[in-house]
Amino acid sequence: MKNLGTRIAVVISSILIGLLLLVGFVVDQQLTRSIKSEDIAQTQTHARTMLASLHTLMLNGQGMLAREWLERMSREPGIVDIEVVRKDGHEAFTDTTTIEAVNQYIEESRFNRQAIAATRQPLDQRTTYFSLALGGEMAVDDHQSEQVVVYAPIKVQPKCLDCHGYDKSPLRGVLKLAVSTEGASDRVHAMRINLWGMSSLLVLILAIVLWVALRQSIFRPIGALRDALWQAGEGNRKVKLLVSRQDEIGELSVVFNRMQKQLSATEARAGAVMNSVIEPIVIIDDHGVIEQVNPAFERKFGYREGDVTGKNVTMLMSRGHRPEHDRAVEDYLSEHFMNAVERNLERECVRKDGSVFPVAITISEMYIDDVCSYICIVREIDERQD
Repeated sequence: MKNLGTRIAVVISSILIGLLLLVGFVVDQQLTRSIKSEDIAQTQTHARTMLASLHTLMLNGQGMLAREWLERMSREPGIVDIEVVRKDGHEAFTDTTTIEAVNQYIEESRFNRQAIAATRQPLDQRTTYFSLALGGEMAVDDHQSEQVVVYAPIKVQPKCLDCHGYDKSPLRGVLKLAVSTEGASDRVHAMRINLWGMSSLLVLILAIVLWVALRQSIFRPIGALRDALWQAGEGNRKVKLLVSRQDEIGELSVVFNRMQKQLSATEARAGAVMNSVIEPIVIIDDHGVIEQVNPAFERKFGYREGDVTGKNVTMLMSRGHRPEHDRAVEDYLSEHFMNAVERNLERECVRKDGSVFPVAITISEMYIDDVCSYICIVREIDERQD
């Protein structure tokens, strides 16, 4: 990715996505725990309500009605299972053991009912949640799939002792209530979808806003600076940047404009020197290609600058001196030593009109960014001797 804007956009997007995932995960966990806690609280409240109804039936000695009530409750929507378990783990309201013990305690056959077959396996008293309930604590098993199970202790009330005084235990048994949480799972799933959808939309909007802000405040000014530098590199000294900000971008604009002004002044001074020299000056590269000439050259040789720029300097030499010049260039390119270039030469040059005249050439080097160019000052020998 060579584009700075693309790289910044990728970095910002990565950070936002990472934050989205982190925040979404934390919120999702909190949301799940909150809904789960609410379901547990509702199940406990439901269990207490049912215990109150059950106590009413039991205090009136209505075992048959209590059993029918349990069966009816088990068919209610949302209830997976409900049962009353004796302290020994067996299902209550099935055999006649308790009826016989009560009649014997009150010394009369007041209560009577028929035994029925138990429909559930006895609970092990060592089971964690059952043992907690036997200790008088409401226990909640929320580790089962799609349901919450509450074990509520059935405590002995003072009126119970009228018939159950033979049993000195503070508990009569345990109410086991299993409630479906399938609806809660659906709510969690729906809320999770809404959460991630809203978070994604928020991140998208934030990314767009950041992108527009960065584009307006950074990318466009940087692009303008890039274009200006490119034009300056091409030699355009008139291009300037608008300075309308006090930040780093504004400072860069000020520096660029100052650089353009200094380069323009330097080039103007160099041009003034070139134009004021009365001898012809030819600037060539290390292959002998003409890069620049001065007005005196145009007067002496008859060529305009555009006629010779980009062409080899041998076009200015008489045919007898061209092979010698070619060998000197080859020696320089093969050895790469500056001492391979003679500083003072005598040659015969050719004007545009074809006339030949002897000259003395003084050569000096000029380096720009490790690139060497040669400044050749040409003096006509006859003029020098005069």
